[in-house]
Formats: sequence, C-alpha cells, structure tokens
Amino acid sequence: MKKLFTLMAIFALVLASCGNEDSTTTTTSTTLKIKNESAVTITDVLWNNVAFKESNGNETGLIGIWKGNSGDTKIELTISSEFTMPWTLLFNSSKSYNGTCNGVSDNTKDLWMQFEGTVGTVSLSGTNLILSITRISGQNGTYTLTRPAYQFVSGTNITKDVVEGSGYIFFKVDSNAYRTKELIIVEKNEKTEFVFNDYTLVIDVINPNETKTLGNL
Repeated sequence: MKKLFTLMAIFALVLASCGNEDSTTTTTSTTLKIKNESAVTITDVLWNNVAFKESNGNETGLIGIWKGNSGDTKIELTISSEFTMPWTLLFNSSKSYNGTCNGVSDNTKDLWMQFEGTVGTVSLSGTNLILSITRISGQNGTYTLTRPAYQFVSGTNITKDVVEGSGYIFFKVDSNAYRTKELIIVEKNEKTEFVFNDYTLVIDVINPNETKTLGNL
C-alpha cells in the first residue's frame, strides 16, 4: 500500500511538471526598436533593408498620397481605393487653378474631376505616379508625383521584426543622407533598442570623413 501511494505521488508530480511546461511555452521574436528623442525630423529610416515607418495599409499600387510640383504649381493627389478610386486633388498655384476637387472613378483609372470640366488619368511608372490632366481652363498638363517620405518626427518610436545581424541605421535629413556612427547589432530572439538624440554621432554618406551630431544638422 505504501509503495502504491508513493507511485501515485510520483505520477502526480510528473503530470504537474508537464502541465507547467505547456503553460510557460512562449514564442520569441527578434526585433529592433528605433526611437527619435532628438529635436530633428528624419526620414527614410533603414536598417539592413528594413524600412522603419508606420503603415496605414494604403501604400500599395495607386492607393495613398502623391505629391508633385510643376513650376509654381503644387499638386497633391489622394487615392483611397483602387476599385472605385475615390480621390481628392489639390491644386495650389500663385497664378491660377487653386482649389480642391473630389470624385469617384471607374476601374479604367480615369479621374473624372469636378473642377472646371477637368478630366485626368493616372498611371504608375516605377515608384512614380503620372497624372495627365486636360481642360484646366483650356490648358493641359502632365505631372510626375511621388509618395512623400515618412516623417520620423521627435517622439516617434517604431518596432520591426528583423533578422539578426549588424548594420548601420541610414536616414535622411531634408535631402541629405546620413548613417549612424555606431554599428547596431541585433542578436537572435532579442529585443534591441536604439535611441536617436541630439548628441547621436552620425556620418555624412557623401562625405564619410565628416562626423556630426544629429542636433547640429
């Protein structure tokens, strides 16, 4: 009887141990978090070909915000769906054609603009969007639009799943390209964090012998 009780106790301990193992099983991931605590707005933040930007789900195909300039005319086109293509087009010129027009297109990609009888068509060319406009007060025009760079403003922090490795963080301030002086190392199944501040040392990509602090850019 005593032996039977001992065997039952051991069996209960084994079951309890198995249950604990199942309940504590966790999934690990390799991540890099980049934070901007500097006073400088940076764009095109990249580590080992991973872009650090927030996605609103409207960044594929024609969908999204497109901007461009032609002379003194600034154009901003927002397309929120590729199927019915509801869109908003903003003209801003010191001479004329100021205003906003809205509409809905069919799947032929024609924009029927409710703006002085204006009609336009759009098409993708690489990473650019080509907007061809006719009948703006009798004038025609073709504009090359691009997606604006994601603004990594002060206070932004973004975490991405990455593959372990090492590399510099590349970014831009205005149109100038820089990288961190520090090599960022990410270990497998670890959560790594890098913080930009005004005193972060950065290297000018065009002039690699030139080191600056981010706050002085």
